[in-house]
Amino acid sequence: MLPTPSNIYKPVVKTVAVFSIVSGFLVITGWIADIEILKSFVRGLPSMKMNSAICFVLSGAVLLLLSQKQKPPRYFQTVLSSVIVLTGLITLGQDITGFNTGIDEWIVPDRDVMLPAKDAPGRMAETTAFCFSLLGLSFLFIHSRIHIIKLAVQYALHLVTFVAFLATIGYTYKIPSFYTLSFISSMAFHTSIILCILSIAATFINPSLGITGMFTGKTTGSIMARRLFPLMVFLILIMGYLRLQLHWQNMVNEDFGIALFAISFVMLSLLLISITA
Repeated sequence: MLPTPSNIYKPVVKTVAVFSIVSGFLVITGWIADIEILKSFVRGLPSMKMNSAICFVLSGAVLLLLSQKQKPPRYFQTVLSSVIVLTGLITLGQDITGFNTGIDEWIVPDRDVMLPAKDAPGRMAETTAFCFSLLGLSFLFIHSRIHIIKLAVQYALHLVTFVAFLATIGYTYKIPSFYTLSFISSMAFHTSIILCILSIAATFINPSLGITGMFTGKTTGSIMARRLFPLMVFLILIMGYLRLQLHWQNMVNEDFGIALFAISFVMLSLLLISITA
């Protein structure tokens, strides 16, 4: 029998939930008290919008409800999840139709207008709104009794992880196209990190489904995946960053750099397989 959130995964889910809530409240405090470092965490990078921070607080609260041993009334989960969904969908609707509902600045207006052409400075990025829409919908149907719906929810969470991970890599590698859909609307760096961690933790509510099931099983393949994948991802990202540094510093030409990366990747793969196998 595969593990459930009520045993080994419950502490992980709860920890991430608390992290999301605390992060959201820190950003909210930053907006209310006008503390710039709390809004962006890294100077010079886009700030997390107030609506995003509120959605993180609500998402963390939903995760806490989902991880309880004795399930609270479904009403609370439904209400909080619905607010997340509506916030994301209304934001996307504003971007598509051009109609401004004003929800972006109901609480605190965004006074940090970096570009004159920015019509809605308080609005979260389209990618962020898309991720919160999927996240909220996933929370609504995560305990569905229909297997295909639960499986769809799991892969929706995987999609959020993928989008947020791309944005994180975009900031790390300084590739704007990975974290923005347009020049004036970009997912904040800490938004992408929290979304990535949050969506991964949410998949542990149904740990035997989707890609998560590849890592939570007791088979030899699952054991290998748990040992090999995290280390390989970390080392490959480091290699990629070093490859870009060599290119930016004009230390190697492009052809040699690609060949060096390919050879390094092969050698690293052999090393990791020999260690983990």
